[in-house]
Amino acid sequence: MKNKRQSLYAKGLQIFCYHSLFYCLRIAMSRKSSQTLRIVREQGLLQAIVYKLEKKGLIAAYKNEGILGLLNILINRNKHWYYSLSNPQWRENLWVKPFWTQFYKLPQNYSYINLGSHGVGYAAWLEMCRICNLAPMDLSVYHRIDFARYYREVSKQQQGKVFGITLDKSYQDSLRIKILSKLHKKVPVFCLVRDPISVIKSHANAFFLPYLRYGGGGTTDVLPYSALEIERIKERCVTDCFLFLLKLHSSWTKTRSHFCYTSSVEQVRNATQEVYYIDMQEIMTSQSSHCVFQKICEILQVPPPQDASAFDISFSKESFLYYGFPYWHTFQELDIPIIYVCGKGVQDFLEIGRVRIVDSRARKDLLCDSESSQTTRDYIMKFGIAKRYQSRLQNILSNQELIQKIHNTAQEYHNCLQVRERLCDTHKVNEKYILVFLRQNTTWMQKLYQVLQYEVSGVKLMRPDIVATWKWYLEFEILYKQMETLSVQERQ
Repeated sequence: MKNKRQSLYAKGLQIFCYHSLFYCLRIAMSRKSSQTLRIVREQGLLQAIVYKLEKKGLIAAYKNEGILGLLNILINRNKHWYYSLSNPQWRENLWVKPFWTQFYKLPQNYSYINLGSHGVGYAAWLEMCRICNLAPMDLSVYHRIDFARYYREVSKQQQGKVFGITLDKSYQDSLRIKILSKLHKKVPVFCLVRDPISVIKSHANAFFLPYLRYGGGGTTDVLPYSALEIERIKERCVTDCFLFLLKLHSSWTKTRSHFCYTSSVEQVRNATQEVYYIDMQEIMTSQSSHCVFQKICEILQVPPPQDASAFDISFSKESFLYYGFPYWHTFQELDIPIIYVCGKGVQDFLEIGRVRIVDSRARKDLLCDSESSQTTRDYIMKFGIAKRYQSRLQNILSNQELIQKIHNTAQEYHNCLQVRERLCDTHKVNEKYILVFLRQNTTWMQKLYQVLQYEVSGVKLMRPDIVATWKWYLEFEILYKQMETLSVQERQ
């Protein structure tokens, strides 16, 4: 009993110290005017810590229940977060912050650097790098962990091999800029770019088309939109798209995830041997992609790829899959959504009638063993599966009545969505619509021009031939100059 009480005191004291240290750091690093900072200035740091503990209810717990009650509350509240350094929640939410990782020493054994941003075919580019055995860093964990920590892990795994650093955004905060400045080894830098107006068009359709296909948000209703209502929804979605594309994501890090054509290159200037800009149009076909990567392998002095058919990769295979499903069946806590495509013009969906099984909580795709059920082989798509889902999945596959119901529903909704697909073909956003929208919304035009004037400058300097092929961007520049001329004339 005595040892248990001592252990309780030790854990509680440890957590209390972590709380106090954490609040000290938060107060020291805070740049905003707040009640806490006012208390620091007027009454000192100790009173500010007491204030923070009072806000958390810890002082009241001590007064009401005593020291044991306080320690119990601390341990129960934080046993899965604060003092368990083996718990990933602790590691991912504190130690990977740039405040700490700025002190990391970065290995210098990388072979090249990949740069890109959202909407330029970057995922397909990385897959092509893997086909050539160039071992690019994965992007799938970037929303969870910091670049420096993940890079150190990859560098250790790839010791003595060809591998590439992968960055999909430009950092605006001084700490991560400092981290990237530690990369000193000069290597080739490959930056993937695309006509900016086409990037906006793709994102606008990602916002807008789910409303036409599914009514938005996973509804099963095929709603009879009027032309006026469709235009209203389209305008609202394009406005939301501009808000999404042009804002800086402010939190611990300020990042820009779109149009990172020059800023992404500048942030790795210390590690740059030579910059190679590649337009997305250069990797649109398997043959052209094969030619591009033959040159890249020559630059990196590795064996070039021989088979051009290996580069036949869909650019946006899943771009709309999570925006809403027309039908799903729930079975043992699993959602079974059905994905459709109508017509050869749509590249963003899977084949007609394919079924995709998704964990409703973790949003994990589940793998179907095509040999286990002949009925489902043509309908369930192969994806990764965690071991704990295997038994549930087998129950689904063995339920022939359920599979037949899914099959019948898929065909029924496919027939309904043929009408919707024609609606999408008629009303989908194109580059011309984006330019018309900008002409009518000069504020967005000015903000976009300010961003692109800098971001496109690097491409103009290094590869003016690429910019010369950007038809819609060149029209945007002409449109902006016309607007500026009219504005000057009105002021005069």
